Amino acid sequence: PLGTSPAATTFRQSVGSSYPSLGVYSFDNGPAHFLILDNNGYSKLDSPKLLEWIEHDLTSSRAAWKFVCLHAPIFHSSREHYNEQKSRLLAPLLERSGADLVCSGHVHNYQRSRPIRFTPDAAQVAPGGLVNGTFKLDPVFDGVTNTRPDGLIHLVAGGGGGTLYQGELEKNAAYFQSQKPGNWVPYTAKFVADRHSFTVFELTAERLLLRAIDATGGEIDRVTLTKPAR
Repeated sequence: PLGTSPAATTFRQSVGSSYPSLGVYSFDNGPAHFLILDNNGYSKLDSPKLLEWIEHDLTSSRAAWKFVCLHAPIFHSSREHYNEQKSRLLAPLLERSGADLVCSGHVHNYQRSRPIRFTPDAAQVAPGGLVNGTFKLDPVFDGVTNTRPDGLIHLVAGGGGGTLYQGELEKNAAYFQSQKPGNWVPYTAKFVADRHSFTVFELTAERLLLRAIDATGGEIDRVTLTKPAR
């Protein structure tokens, strides 16, 4: 909400001192609920006011699908921006409050995680920005034959046009496992860093189709999530 437009002015007046450190909002579109969080460096993600608001927003929504959208990823497997992990402390809250997907950018490539359940080792970020913890991955979800994930899927859709953060998942994995024990496990199911891309969602109340498309129109990823009919 920058500038002097009436909408920006109204926004700043309504949120008062909460902006920008608590600049969050949500909305519904079709069968989906979107929770928008600002997790940039100035944000206060440990604010009791914010945590209470997030839980109420997600649990009170009756939408079939619940998306959490933020700039910096909670989990990813690129070396760039890797130590920016304060948002990991939100993972248990998002999981138990019924979120389905976390969508982010910031890291300039495409990544999709396996379904993750994460328990931080501590309630604070460690020196250096890391948040270690215990990971539980869903070993059977594949988005084709098994379409009901046990855990939260984290999507990095950061390959829209900026300079790509290239690299190979296997080399990054070897580095993380040797240099950051307790901080990384093989949670990345798809990693595409050699081409630009964008992501498309097709939704009904019972089915979510996620497709990632590269600059030539080719499909680089596709998974389906389903829920029981209401």
